[in-house]
Formats: sequence, C-alpha cells, structure tokens
Amino acid sequence: MRRMRSLTVQGSSVTRSLVIGSVVFLCLLVAWKGVSWWKQRTLLSKAEGKNVVVATEAVRTIAYKKYGGAVSRLEQLVGKDTDRQVRLAAIEALGAIGRTESASVLVPVLEDPDRDVASQAAVALGRIGSAVATEPLCKALAAKPVQLTALWALGEIGDFSAYETVRRFRDDPDPYVSYNAVQALKKLGAGG
Repeated sequence: MRRMRSLTVQGSSVTRSLVIGSVVFLCLLVAWKGVSWWKQRTLLSKAEGKNVVVATEAVRTIAYKKYGGAVSRLEQLVGKDTDRQVRLAAIEALGAIGRTESASVLVPVLEDPDRDVASQAAVALGRIGSAVATEPLCKALAAKPVQLTALWALGEIGDFSAYETVRRFRDDPDPYVSYNAVQALKKLGAGG
C-alpha cells in the first residue's frame, strides 16, 4: 500500500513537471516569436465583430503591433461589404504592416467611390512602397479627390517611371496639388 501511494505521488509530480515544462516552453516560444498568437487571434475575432468601434480599434492595434499574420484577414476586411470605418482602419493597417503582397488588394480600392477610402488606399500604397502601384497611382491622378495622396504616394514609392506624369501636375492651378507634385519630384530625384 505504501509503495502504491509513493508511486502515485511520484507520478503526479512527474505529471506536474511535464505540465510546468510545457507551459514554460510555450511561454519561451511565444516570447521568442515576439508576438503572442492568442492576443492576435483575439484581436482578429474582435476585428470581425459587429461592434464597429471595437472592430476599428482592434484593427488599429493590429497595425500598431504590426501583426504580419493578420494580413490575409485585414485584406478581407478591405472588401466593400465591411463597415466604412473598419475598411479605413484595415487599409491603414495594411499600409503600416507594409507587406508588398497587399498592394494587389489595395490597387482596386483607388477607384472606390468613397474618396476617403480611395485616398487611404493611396497612402497605404505609398507606405508599402511597391513599384507595382506606380501605374495605378498615375491613373488615379485623374480623379481630383485622390490627387494629393496619389502624388505623395508616388513620391514615397520613388519609381522614376512616374516622373512625366507627376511633372504635369507641377504647374497645376491648385497650389496644394502643385506643391505635392514638386515634393514628389524631389523624392523622385528630379528636383522639381
């Protein structure tokens, strides 16, 4: 009987050691990765929730923390069936995270009828800095509401192939447009 009791006590201490070791290992793994996956998962579930304020803040937190694993979900939130505020936050988050692959999702948004959404997409494309966005941003310059952000984005991307298009806006009658064109030309290395 005594032997049985000592085995049980030993067995439970072995089990307890295994559990503690597993927890310590998981904590070290999470610390090593730099991102806690359960926080990321919680934020993603809140970003897809019905409360717009909570969803928007969750998306902004994802952007601030630069959770790269959230990119595919953020790209889904950019879709037109999502609330406007959540879309804006998701676009901003994609720009902050800066993955080149996100440019293909943001380029069509430049033609969105909501000018704020289209402008936010231009800013995000500028932050991402992918030359893939140069041609669509040059085309977006035709739409007055997106001109300022598109010029800024072209300057940030720095693709010299946009030079001629941007140069045409240097003498625009709108002083804000001409100023942004000159700034973009400086960033393109053309002086202005």
